[in-house]
Amino acid sequence: MAPRLRDIPLTMTIHENAISKTSYDPDARLLTLEFYGLMKQDLGMEQITRILEFIEDREVWGAVADIRRLRGSFIKVFDALRYTYYPVVAKKGHRCKAIVVSDDIITEHLAAKLRDMIQEFGMEVQLFKDREQADIWIMDTLKKYHPELNSLA
Repeated sequence: MAPRLRDIPLTMTIHENAISKTSYDPDARLLTLEFYGLMKQDLGMEQITRILEFIEDREVWGAVADIRRLRGSFIKVFDALRYTYYPVVAKKGHRCKAIVVSDDIITEHLAAKLRDMIQEFGMEVQLFKDREQADIWIMDTLKKYHPELNSLA
């Protein structure tokens, strides 16, 4: 069985605030975004800005976004994601994203809208209820595009 991403030490925390923590694994060129608490637009925009600054000179091949503990709507950051964030990460080699969701109907609905938006940029996206399944899928998917990652397992 493939190791779970959270069992592999993530070497860099690139941003943390009251609603999120973002880490980067330079070996897999993978972002891990964990969200918690009540969504605030300014903090969401802060995270987007910090990630874009961080990846200016780095490749990003994929991401896992765990939004199970996020409360409230994140629709207010959709324009920034559509017109600023995803165009940049797509150019940086971003191929896939796993989104881990809770049973909250609002969060599931918004995650599905986000999935549809990300797919417009040619990326593979899957929604999961289970973090372990998301971690396995993201690594399997990354290995399709980057076989050199097979040496990480």
